[in-house]
Amino acid sequence: MGRDERAWQQCIALYNTLRESPKDSVLLNRLLEMYAGMREFQEALAAGRHFPDALSESAQCLTTYGKVNLAAGNPAEALRYLRMAVQKNKMAEVGRAQTCAGQNALGPGTKGRVLVTERK
Repeated sequence: MGRDERAWQQCIALYNTLRESPKDSVLLNRLLEMYAGMREFQEALAAGRHFPDALSESAQCLTTYGKVNLAAGNPAEALRYLRMAVQKNKMAEVGRAQTCAGQNALGPGTKGRVLVTERK
């Protein structure tokens, strides 16, 4: 079995594991990186489309997907996902800063409320 064949087998195994845990952004990021390393950008993009919950779960996954889009020749899509990653990081930083300061991340009087963001 050649190196490429092993890589494909690993990708298949990761993909099948993701089917069982479709929100696992760590697994999806690993799969995206493996496909990108093999220069199989369309496979990586398809994986991101098949597992949108995992993709949107982490800034790292969004960043990797943005880089894959750029490598695949989709600069507008790359920028879209990289902006989403930056926004996700900003929201996480604000939440951490407010939590460290002893504040509710959603503001005063919002204890128990859930923040829901609109998707464009």
